[in-house]
Amino acid sequence: MSLGRADGATISVRVFVGGAWRPTSSETDLGVVSATDAAHYLAGIAHTIGGRSGSDAVSAAALSDAADTSPDLVSIVRDVNAPVEPRKQALFWAGNTSLATRDLAQLYDGLGPYSLRQHFVFVISQRRDDIAIDKLIDLARRDADLEIRKQAMYWLGQTQDPRAVKFLRDLVTR
Repeated sequence: MSLGRADGATISVRVFVGGAWRPTSSETDLGVVSATDAAHYLAGIAHTIGGRSGSDAVSAAALSDAADTSPDLVSIVRDVNAPVEPRKQALFWAGNTSLATRDLAQLYDGLGPYSLRQHFVFVISQRRDDIAIDKLIDLARRDADLEIRKQAMYWLGQTQDPRAVKFLRDLVTR
């Protein structure tokens, strides 16, 4: 990974996988750090760096060999002052960790921006357990945003879960 710094702050992140890296004359090799330390650092800077660098920092933290990055990812998702793109990336990766579906579902209420709520519907739809189906049904029934309700219905239709089928059938036959 390569970090861009200015005025004592990290301003950009470039992530590399595999191969050999040699620092140029303007770069400093900090050596090897533990996966856990690297993941915490990357998650920490994702709270303030937007755009691709912020998203890359989140992905690198999530893909690290650190034992459990879900607390760091959830922290980014919940940070209303963090840029949206790293929050979306953290939401995606949190959905791919061992984070309990119940805990993932509880993130929805604090998401705020439409793009995060829209992304949440996709992320929760990738979990095929009862709690995920319940959350999608709840969103399809009650969310204030028509587009979010439509997306939840779409993903419910993809599940073939008997409760989802019944919910959709009841909507159509009312």
